[in-house]
Amino acid sequence: MVPGGREAGAALASHPGVAKIALIGSVPTGKAVMRAAADTLKPVLLELGGKNALIAYPDADPRTTSARAIMTNVKGRWRPLIPVALFCGLRSSELRGLIWANVDLDNRLIHVRQRADKYGVIGAPKSDDGHRTVSMLPLAANAPTRMEAPVPQK
Repeated sequence: MVPGGREAGAALASHPGVAKIALIGSVPTGKAVMRAAADTLKPVLLELGGKNALIAYPDADPRTTSARAIMTNVKGRWRPLIPVALFCGLRSSELRGLIWANVDLDNRLIHVRQRADKYGVIGAPKSDDGHRTVSMLPLAANAPTRMEAPVPQK
């Protein structure tokens, strides 16, 4: 499996050492790969414009396979939030209301002190049980520390 866009696909498809191409991607990328593969009459299997199909063998653990596939494709500012959403058991309203002041990376804890409704309005948790502290798995606790700092403006 090789991640990349149109250029990566076209380079692989035209390379003489590659015998067959299977691509899950966009229609423009599929066209570029098909054009590049035509010169070498290489077989091409295309799944275009779908929802990122994932094929796993029967002995694969669906939890880790799915999480790994998601994390491979998440980029930018959402990357640290995904492990928290997958592994910490927060409700969607709690995720929307989560602020850095309520995240204790040293002790791997999230303090749920507020929530945000579907319109982004911040408020207290709906019940007394909503005020809670949630443990973070190492994967979730380490993700925010890998965030890149913004480049200062001069």
